[in-house]
Formats: sequence, C-alpha cells, structure tokens
Amino acid sequence: MSKLCVVVPTYNEAENLTRLVGQIEETLDDLNFKLIVVDDGSPDGTARVAEQLNAVHGNILVKSRRAKSGLGSAIQVGLRAALEMEDVESVLTLDADLSHDPGEIPKLLRASQQVDFVQGSRYVEDGKAIGWGFWRRIVSCVANLVCRMLLRMSVRDCTSNFRVYSRKCAEVIVNSAVQSGFEWVIEALLIAKKYQLAVKEVPIVFVSRKGGETKLNGKEIVNWAFFAGKSLFSSRQSSTVPHQVNSPICKSSALKVALTAPSASTTK
Repeated sequence: MSKLCVVVPTYNEAENLTRLVGQIEETLDDLNFKLIVVDDGSPDGTARVAEQLNAVHGNILVKSRRAKSGLGSAIQVGLRAALEMEDVESVLTLDADLSHDPGEIPKLLRASQQVDFVQGSRYVEDGKAIGWGFWRRIVSCVANLVCRMLLRMSVRDCTSNFRVYSRKCAEVIVNSAVQSGFEWVIEALLIAKKYQLAVKEVPIVFVSRKGGETKLNGKEIVNWAFFAGKSLFSSRQSSTVPHQVNSPICKSSALKVALTAPSASTTK
C-alpha cells in the first residue's frame, strides 16, 4: 500500500537524477512509497535514466512528455498521477537539481501530519540558502516580499517547490490551478489560502545547483510578475467570503509510526 508519493519534475537532469533518487530511496527506506518522474522530453536522456533506476528500485513511474511545457504543468501531471492511486494520502514535491536535500523529507512529512500544506522555507528561523550570488538572493527576496505584502500571504517562502500536499489539498489544487509555468508555485499557495487549508512552514537548507543549468529564465520571471499583478487585482475585486474544504485530515497510522524518529540528513 503506497501512502506517500514523491513527484520530481525534470528537464535535462540526467546528471543529477541517479544521485537524487538514491538519496530519496535511502531516506525513505522504511516507507512504502511511489516516485513519479515527470520529464519534459529532456534531450540529455533523463527519462531513460529514470527508467533504468526503476529497473533497480521498482517503485518509479516515469511520465514522459514531448516537450518542455512548464514547471507547473509538470507538477500537475505528477499530482494527478499520484491521485489516481487511491491509497496515496500525501504527495511530496522537490526539484531534481539537488538543491533540496532528501534528508530533510522526514521533517516535512512529520509536519504534514497536522496540516494540509507544508512549505519548505528558506526564510524562517534555521532556514537558509547556500551558494547564491547577490542578484539571485535579491530577486528571491523581492519576489517573496511581493507575495507577502501585495497578495497578503503570511507564508515567508512562496517560491520553493519543496512541499508536501495532503490528498485533499492536491485534489483542490489540480481542480483549480490554471497556470503552467513557475507562477504555478505561487498559485498553489493562493488556492490553499482561498480554501482555508492549513499551511505550515518548515525550515530547509537550499543549496544552489552544482550540475546542469537553471531552468528559471527572464521569461519565467516576467510571467511570474504578470501573474502576481493579475492576482492582486483579482483579489481586490473578488468576494471576501472564504471558501472552505471540510474534509478532515486523516493520515495512516503506518505513516505516523514511520515518521516518529527523525532521519539523519543526507550529505551532498
């Protein structure tokens, strides 16, 4: 029975995927889980590497797409595939570039026992980003400040994809989200806020990628800025009556027991 599903969107991550999957499998060795790799037609053969890793581990589902179609749409594909598994209760997402430490996954999963949405955060106490240049740090800080002030979000880190969604949260998001690019990461939080789903931030240490190339470019940033402005305008025009999702959080006892003791962090 698979109570947890891990979703990893990829594009040209063949250099990093073997190491990442090995760390995830080691960290979650006590759990019965599925790993979904959503690859956007990587020319470097990332999907082929994922298939080879499944031959070793036996719990990896590879979703191959013809072309690069955006981070948000890739995560949506992964969430939908996870929700097709009736026994999945939680879905964890993380990047494939080793910037998110799989050794921190148990910490996020323990927090998910009480809330619907766990956000791995670089901007709460004990959270940090390592290896960033000056401008990368400024862009991230400004983007998150915009989210907090203009969009009235209390979450301090709105742009990290290191997250855990409860099943009901994932269902609400896949049925509501319309964005396909990087802006989807913020849209998911806005949807959770709209439906009054409980969100908790957990400190993470983000390490700048060492292999491959970043997928965040100028076009993605412009699309994000446009989405933020559009969301601000829409929020001022919409009704103030909150939406609610009344189904209670219900986690399996097996997952709770497996997460009782913290795991040692995987070193990079």
